[in-house]
Amino acid sequence: MVRSNSNISLGLFLLRFGLGLFLALWGINKIISPESSATLFARFYFLDLYPSVLMIIGALQLVLSLLFMLGMYKNITYALALALHVVATVGVFQEVISPFGDNIRYVSYIPVLFSFIVLFLLRNLDNRWTLSKKPKMFS
Repeated sequence: MVRSNSNISLGLFLLRFGLGLFLALWGINKIISPESSATLFARFYFLDLYPSVLMIIGALQLVLSLLFMLGMYKNITYALALALHVVATVGVFQEVISPFGDNIRYVSYIPVLFSFIVLFLLRNLDNRWTLSKKPKMFS
């Protein structure tokens, strides 16, 4: 049984907004706590970045998350958001594949990754409360 277009578009909006908020929170963390972000980058990505660089990365991530939440430039913003999360997931892969004990928090990377994939694949159907052109649901 096919649900109404209204349910589909509302579900995709909620997914977009939730994932955009997720991205925004990580961006804000880079701005308000660049030292802890530097520790994470060094541990998981083997990058020694200055806090000022991480603050700039956080600001860019906030811009991306805002464009993402507004549904603007979907091909680009959804792909960039997905790519960011793929990189993050690869970085913590060791923790993801042994998810027990202290690593339990890394389990969330997998459903978030699949959520980004789903939203990217259905980006043309995501047309509720966006600032992009609205294609027809089915053509």
